[in-house]
Amino acid sequence: MKKLMTKWLLKSERDTEEMNFKLNQVNQKINATEKVLDDLTNQELQKRIREEDRIETRKQEKETKEIEKKIKAARKEVGVLEIQHWIWEKIYVEEAKKKKKKRGKKKK
Repeated sequence: MKKLMTKWLLKSERDTEEMNFKLNQVNQKINATEKVLDDLTNQELQKRIREEDRIETRKQEKETKEIEKKIKAARKEVGVLEIQHWIWEKIYVEEAKKKKKKRGKKKK
């Protein structure tokens, strides 16, 4: 009977070791799978972040172009106004000279 019990205990111990070994292998596979999933999740997040950055960059570039167009239009308008001012100033000076000449002729 002792021999039978000893055999049974040894077999049970071997079975336990074998089960622990298999359980360890399963845990290693689970850990490897979780790591792969984490890596894929991080890659997906980074991809989304890069895409959002690209979209934001395009949006900012578009806004910058619109502002540059407005600035260019404003500069043209200012240039036209400066030319108009210069022309009116020149006309005013010429008219003032004519009036001065007329006054000078009337006094003589």
